[in-house]
Amino acid sequence: MILVFSSITYALKARDLLSRASISSELIRSPRVREIRGCGYGLKLQNDSVESAKTICSASGIRILSTLEDVKRR
Repeated sequence: MILVFSSITYALKARDLLSRASISSELIRSPRVREIRGCGYGLKLQNDSVESAKTICSASGIRILSTLEDVKRR
């Protein structure tokens, strides 16, 4: 699953917060993310971490614009 943020700054802040909570994430730049928001940055997470990540971000005032399914490229 990919969480979409309004800027790379918020994506980096979220990545650091999640890391402190032992939630692994990967900063990505993707055309799919850019479809939702111009900056094109998001965090890729394991599906079982998404709800916890959303809660942590929300509690810290970091707004998630959208979530995207991570579609594997062939």
